[in-house]
Amino acid sequence: VSDEMLAIVDCSNEKIVNFYHTKSGDIVSNLEVSHRVEIKSIGLSEMGNGSEDKHLALIDKSCDFWLYNLSNSTKFEERCAECFKLGVQVRAFKWSEKSGILVCLGAENLSIFYFPEAAFIDAELFSDCTEKRKFSGSSAGSKVSFVGDKVEVKVNGRIER
Repeated sequence: VSDEMLAIVDCSNEKIVNFYHTKSGDIVSNLEVSHRVEIKSIGLSEMGNGSEDKHLALIDKSCDFWLYNLSNSTKFEERCAECFKLGVQVRAFKWSEKSGILVCLGAENLSIFYFPEAAFIDAELFSDCTEKRKFSGSSAGSKVSFVGDKVEVKVNGRIER
């Protein structure tokens, strides 16, 4: 959920994400994401107006982590130019509510994407805007959240910052 849109995985086909206007409840016309495999978790960026500046992050059943650019979109498929694979073996992710920062927890590290939309602009710029930190401990059952501008990872009831 964002201020303007709600994203929902289609219960009849878990490879599809539909979008709705939060104020009216109407479906966002001509906007649908169709992924190759079933989707496990989704999240919309908090920044941007309408679908013009929005991005959808998702983890699929293979634990692959994807970013979809919803700008100027009609219909997306995984092989299109408007999606980017951010990681593998990802367990959890979270968008910052105050900025466009995206974090994800993988098997061995915490990845911080300071400007994730750079993935659609330039590979070198994207690399420069990404930080990976080693993460000790199991990521299974973990939760990632933002507290202000700090990232918290909760593992087995223990909070790490």
